[in-house]
Amino acid sequence: MPDLVLGSTTILSDSSGTPTIQSGVAFPAGHIVQTVTKEVRGNYTTTSTSFVEMSNFAQSITPKFNNSKILITLGTSLYHNTDNGHGYITFYRDSTHLSDNNEGIRLYQAGHDGKARWHIAHLTHVDTPGTTGTVTYKVFIRTNTGTFYLTYSSSYYSHFMLQEIKV
Repeated sequence: MPDLVLGSTTILSDSSGTPTIQSGVAFPAGHIVQTVTKEVRGNYTTTSTSFVEMSNFAQSITPKFNNSKILITLGTSLYHNTDNGHGYITFYRDSTHLSDNNEGIRLYQAGHDGKARWHIAHLTHVDTPGTTGTVTYKVFIRTNTGTFYLTYSSSYYSHFMLQEIKV
């Protein structure tokens, strides 16, 4: 691929074989600088009342700017095997919990009499890591009773996406 040049300024260079945005290129505020995605297939459960990591969801990003925002998005299915059971989902950046330690980012409550236990969830959270070093975002879950499922069956997929947003 040839270099992308506007006027006399090289915006995108392919000299290394991998297209890279050149230093000094200014992105407008709100611009998506980069996106990393992960598709996770499998059955992830917990019976723990403390948050536990779902390690297959861990994903890293290296922000290009130290004041960027990171938009974290998780799309998944949820299930609880206990009437009125609660499932809690939260995100961590490396070892930093990004929400309240008890409730997490999202609370899921199962129905009763064996009904309304399946749900589709789309969770988002905005973080400001304050670095241009690599950071790893992780998904943690817990329950108050019974078994809480994140992606109930290996027949289903979850999607975990990180987007760097220019401030």
